[in-house]
Amino acid sequence: VFSELSMVNRDLLSKLKDSMARGIASTSDENEEHMLEQMVRENLNMKQELSNAREKIKELSQCEIDKQVIDKVRQENKDLTARVEKLDKLRKATNQRAHA
Repeated sequence: VFSELSMVNRDLLSKLKDSMARGIASTSDENEEHMLEQMVRENLNMKQELSNAREKIKELSQCEIDKQVIDKVRQENKDLTARVEKLDKLRKATNQRAHA
């Protein structure tokens, strides 16, 4: 999409420069120049918005990766807690048998 916008921008800028170089002063050509300038501005704005969107996607992807890591660590903590509790019960049972 970036390359397409860049190509369109180059084409529009080329047309705008050609038109300005010819120095055409008729009303229709001035309107065309204005329209071309506006299209170039809109394309540049779209390019910036696309860049911003890509950056946001990158940030969100990183957040998703961080979330996955956090979820994995939480699961490991739950598993370790369960093992500790199981070993604690086993220790208590062993102590009770030893004192019986």
